[in-house]
Amino acid sequence: MSVSRPDGVTGKYRMIRHERDKLNDPNPQRFDRIQHTQLTMNTDGINSLKYDVTKMEKTNLFTIITVDVGNP
Repeated sequence: MSVSRPDGVTGKYRMIRHERDKLNDPNPQRFDRIQHTQLTMNTDGINSLKYDVTKMEKTNLFTIITVDVGNP
């Protein structure tokens, strides 16, 4: 699977303003982790996830991929 990046006009988004979940404290390491994603992406566990694609819906701007990851 390849990743495509649409131009800045087509691929623009804006986050909806919302209140923080009071039971979910901010992770103090979040910005550091985001900054080092390229260093950790080969060992973060996502690359070894086993799943089955159950449905794929293509639209003009995005594709919805529904997967089954099995039981916990």
